[in-house]
Amino acid sequence: MEGSLQRSSWWLALLALLPIARCGLPVLLAVGVSVGTGALHGGITGAALLVLGAVLVVVAVRPRTRGTTGRGTSAGTDTGINRDRCC
Repeated sequence: MEGSLQRSSWWLALLALLPIARCGLPVLLAVGVSVGTGALHGGITGAALLVLGAVLVVVAVRPRTRGTTGRGTSAGTDTGINRDRCC
């Protein structure tokens, strides 16, 4: 009699898990999908910020050539000194 009582308690435990499985698994799947979507959006945003930061660094670091003719002399004053580093 004791063996049949143990078997029936297992079935009762499995029966108690049925609502958890039927309600919990869809919730877990929904949470997994939403977390995946959030991670994707976060990755896209992070990549965009990284590219923006790289562009800002390149713009900030490059030498300023405003107001020059391209040969190293100022547009208004020609000193005759060639500051070109080529040849």
